Amino acid sequence: MRFIDQQGHSWLSLVAAERNVDGTWAAHGVACGRGSLPQRSAPWLNLAGQWGQGRLYAGGAIHAAGAAVMSVSLTLEDGTILEADAEDDVALFISDHDKAPASVSIFDSKGRLLATHDA
Repeated sequence: MRFIDQQGHSWLSLVAAERNVDGTWAAHGVACGRGSLPQRSAPWLNLAGQWGQGRLYAGGAIHAAGAAVMSVSLTLEDGTILEADAEDDVALFISDHDKAPASVSIFDSKGRLLATHDA
C-alpha cells in the first residue's frame, strides 16, 4: 500500500493476509518505509522483511531503472527460490521457509535476467 501522510511524506507499507489453520484471516506486517527510492542505473528491489520460526515475509518496492520488469525471484541461503510478479512495482514473498534471503534476480516479460544483487 502506498500512501501520503498528513505531513506530505510518501510511504510504502507491505502487509500480508494469511489464512490461519482455523480458517480465519490474519494480517502480518512485512515492512514499512518512508521516502523515495534512490536512483539506480539497473533494476533493483529495495528488500525488507522478516523471517524465522518457520515463516518468511519479505518484499519491497522495485526500482525499474527504465526497464519493463515483469518478475522478481528471491533466493534464500539454503538455495530455495521464491518468485513474485512485479505488479505496481512491488514484489511480495510469503513462505514457510525461514532461511534468510541471499540474492535477488529481476526479469523482463520474456524471462530475461535484467539484474541481480545481494539481498
